[in-house]
Amino acid sequence: MIESVTREFSETFTLSDHGIALLRDLCGFTLHRVFAPCLQVGGHQLTAPSLSFLLGQHNFLAFRCEWFETPHTFTDYWRLAVSKHRTPPGIDVNSDGAIVAPCTIQFSDAKPISGIEIYSTQWDWESDGLSEHVCYDSAFRFITKDNRSFLIWCHLNGPGIATEVHFSEDSEAVAPFVTNSRLRISL
Repeated sequence: MIESVTREFSETFTLSDHGIALLRDLCGFTLHRVFAPCLQVGGHQLTAPSLSFLLGQHNFLAFRCEWFETPHTFTDYWRLAVSKHRTPPGIDVNSDGAIVAPCTIQFSDAKPISGIEIYSTQWDWESDGLSEHVCYDSAFRFITKDNRSFLIWCHLNGPGIATEVHFSEDSEAVAPFVTNSRLRISL
């Protein structure tokens, strides 16, 4: 029996309706602090295994990058995922439920989030009758009422470990990423 080879690989990964609802709930929310198990600094960006927003007692919204690989060229790509948790992932809590030794990003003069943009990245390849097409959500841009913004994204090249979430408020640091991605949805 001859084993067949999948000649075409096509995958589109976008946030579920539940994930979009979680992000939409952030509109009007004032974010004062972001929690991480650890932080690495590289230029004008930070990286961490995950980033968590404190929404209220025992209520965290966590962001992480999920690794995948295409079957023909073995191209690595990371999809940005969002999920809700009782404690921030990767950070210990004591017997009273208090967070133990987190790293934090503090926002001075924080203003409510007025909008969120979801960016997608696409990869296409074709050769010798084989093809790959991948499209996935790779960045979230948060805009505040005072028109400041910060970006959370996944990408292979840059400081830190590839599977880590990147964070920056610096417009020059995020401009190349936003330019090379497609704005998929604005909330």
